[in-house]
Amino acid sequence: MNERVIMNVFVPATGKEAEFLIPVDMTVQDSLLLICEILASTQPDLYQADGQADLVIREQSPWQGAMLNPRDTYRHLMRLGMISPGAKLALL
Repeated sequence: MNERVIMNVFVPATGKEAEFLIPVDMTVQDSLLLICEILASTQPDLYQADGQADLVIREQSPWQGAMLNPRDTYRHLMRLGMISPGAKLALL
């Protein structure tokens, strides 16, 4: 299956949000590499990828402020109840 999930990512460096459609079996680390590459290529004046990015939960929940483990898949994080489709994250 090619299941995907939409994540809403706020990028403080640009002051904007962007939605990304991410395969549920992709790790956070792999998605971060792609997200950073996309942002660096589409907004080079505002964002430069440095390989040091993290995703943090920014919506009101018991998990607010928690950093996503780079080794976890999105499927695993959804099973834990940390995120759900459309989750609001921040790229730090």
